Amino acid sequence: MKHVDLVEEAVLHETIAALLLEEWKNDMDREIDAINQILPTTRAGDADDFDDVGGKALEIRRWISSLLGKIARYKAQHRLLLNVAAIHSSILYQTISCSRMSYLSSSCGHSRLKERM
Repeated sequence: MKHVDLVEEAVLHETIAALLLEEWKNDMDREIDAINQILPTTRAGDADDFDDVGGKALEIRRWISSLLGKIARYKAQHRLLLNVAAIHSSILYQTISCSRMSYLSSSCGHSRLKERM
């Protein structure tokens, strides 16, 4: 085995494309390509010895674990950034709303003051 064909490659690439930062996308692309660089030089297991799974199987397991871990971490960071952006947006909206209300109430107050004079 010198190459890994991904079963759900389209889904994986859609997930990567949806990541927020280009740095994350590039890291995931490098991670996907890494296994195909490692496998050609990694020793396979002994077919006659079931206890010897070989380096290829171990590398594939390590690679899958690393890949899934990175996806989980980037998705969590993605959600965190979206939540922070939503909070900032909400605060900005509230600040603008309060500023408008303050401006309108002070304008109304001035017009009432002029009416009394």
